[in-house]
Amino acid sequence: MSGYTKSTTTDPALSYTIKEFIEIGKEDDTISYADLSFRETIGNISYITKNVFEDYIEEFKRLSVKVQLSKEEYLEYRFNPKMLSYDIYGTTEYYIFILILNDMCNIREFDTDVIRMVPKKYFTSALSTIYSAEKKDIMTFNSEHN
Repeated sequence: MSGYTKSTTTDPALSYTIKEFIEIGKEDDTISYADLSFRETIGNISYITKNVFEDYIEEFKRLSVKVQLSKEEYLEYRFNPKMLSYDIYGTTEYYIFILILNDMCNIREFDTDVIRMVPKKYFTSALSTIYSAEKKDIMTFNSEHN
């Protein structure tokens, strides 16, 4: 095609082809732990003061089911909630939510053959709902404290 230039934009309103538009739609829109966090910065140190996921933990526990891991699965995921997060949700970002949901603080505690998991469609939908409800307050706090 004469005069055609491939778009490099990630804005759907500015894409030139259906293929580009489809690819833009596939981009990662994962809501991270940091997205749901109130953060403060003192000097050069930034830290999380609160994460709103924990305010909704009872709702997530109600959405969760207990999953029994086979011996092979246990060995694969033992101390590796990031791999489990990637295999279930398509991103490692949610490993911290898996730990919190299972009343664990760090990956060294992830040594069990029975875990609580929320099915992907419910999990991502619930995170999106929480983010929509809390985004304004989080952004306001973070802009005032950073």
